[in-house]
Amino acid sequence: MATSLAVENRVKTLEPLSKSFMDALRQRQQQWGQQPTKERLKVIRSLRQSLPAMQTEFCKALQTDLHKPNAETVVAELLPVAGACQFLEKRATSILRSRKVSFFDTPSWLLGENDIVTRKPRGIVGIIGTWNYPMFLNGVQIVQALAAGNVVIWKPSEIAPQTAEVMTSWLRRAGVGDDLVHVLPAEREWGAKLAEADIDYVVFTGHDATGRKLAARLGERLIPSTLELSGHDAMLILNDANLDLASKAVHFGATVNCGQTCVAPRRIFVPRQLLAGLQEKVQAHFNKPAEQRPLAMPAHQAQVNRMVAAACEEGAKVLIPTDGKPTEQSGMPVVLTEVRPNMTISREALFAPVTMLIPYEEQSEALDGIRQSDYGLALSIFTQDREAAKKLAGQLPAGLVTINDVVAPVAHPATPFGGIGRSGWGITQGKEGLLELTIPQVISYRTNSWRPHFDPAGSTTVTDEAVVTGVLRWEHSPTFWQRTKAFFGMLGAVRRAMGKKK
Repeated sequence: MATSLAVENRVKTLEPLSKSFMDALRQRQQQWGQQPTKERLKVIRSLRQSLPAMQTEFCKALQTDLHKPNAETVVAELLPVAGACQFLEKRATSILRSRKVSFFDTPSWLLGENDIVTRKPRGIVGIIGTWNYPMFLNGVQIVQALAAGNVVIWKPSEIAPQTAEVMTSWLRRAGVGDDLVHVLPAEREWGAKLAEADIDYVVFTGHDATGRKLAARLGERLIPSTLELSGHDAMLILNDANLDLASKAVHFGATVNCGQTCVAPRRIFVPRQLLAGLQEKVQAHFNKPAEQRPLAMPAHQAQVNRMVAAACEEGAKVLIPTDGKPTEQSGMPVVLTEVRPNMTISREALFAPVTMLIPYEEQSEALDGIRQSDYGLALSIFTQDREAAKKLAGQLPAGLVTINDVVAPVAHPATPFGGIGRSGWGITQGKEGLLELTIPQVISYRTNSWRPHFDPAGSTTVTDEAVVTGVLRWEHSPTFWQRTKAFFGMLGAVRRAMGKKK
């Protein structure tokens, strides 16, 4: 088999996504996937340890692409990726280790069989990247795919090209060559080309409309995927909530990353009697001087303007800006009040700093309102009764439920993240995200040559109908008396079957 360096050099000379290119990557994946997990994790460790030295480069790139403040880049981009690498270094070997099925889980009719469950890499994983958290979201997906034994073809977002260049440099400095992570041009058309290539799995982060089209095309070719799509998350404020904390969460969710966060709370369900108090506190937070930055995509601002205008025509009122006149300036936060769950703005995804306060009378009314949206990424509950919040969490459609917090828990490297409904399917992060990038394979064997199931029916005790019927009733009848009776009946059937053979 060719060396990894030879394969890497060959990949560099081939047309991306061509048959010869994919064949070369597949050859390299076989080498990479057969390495022990602890050897693959040396690359993950190198990636993590190279991050501090590259902080300045990442900050400059994200400032250029998305106007992100340096502190936000470190907290929301670099630290989560470093945490994901560290989690893999500690846990990936045990998560991916083969496991022997316990003797006590083997049914009586399969006694003598031994089973081992192993995890095989998917193969070639295509990652169609997002732009709003280009280092965090893409980086976590890349390192998990590598740790699982896959090779990656990554199409960065065209909206964050400078970040893509720095990420590529980060990969190369850590020893991750073109043969392990091949980076396509940060141009829109390459996403469609990647979806048509001879790949084994796709990870896509983006708008649900695009995700639907991608899922349909992949489904025609039976290519599995993880789709992390749009969100329109809710915050449920209960009667006993700390309004100071809740109002800070509303402000943070609306302004972090300029509102361009899929799990930011958009729909704030608040008891009618607490609405005035919440409005006052929210206004106080938004009135404080803050640096504004434009939205990354002008089309999102145009969507905001249309949806806010439509909501006002349906009866909503503008709380922020405080003069009641929504601004058309890109990136300026908008808070609406007196919104109803059936309004268009309550049901369609928004990717901008827009928040709506939805008053309710009874808790059941709020729960029904939350369910009217087809999106289910995250949900937050603000209350002083954690047990009540936990019970409510089980009744509501969301992949993540936070209690008295928003957004930040998504970055926990040991927990899975994924949505339901129009927010997509599949998991990234944590143990579940790592396993998602593998395929379980069962290896079954016996240590002797006894194979009674190969013999004609009735020729052995194991294939005798009366005997196997006795086994079924002995092991699975509902009462002790029925099982006892069946056991002795089975013994009699065995004696008769053995007598027939004589």
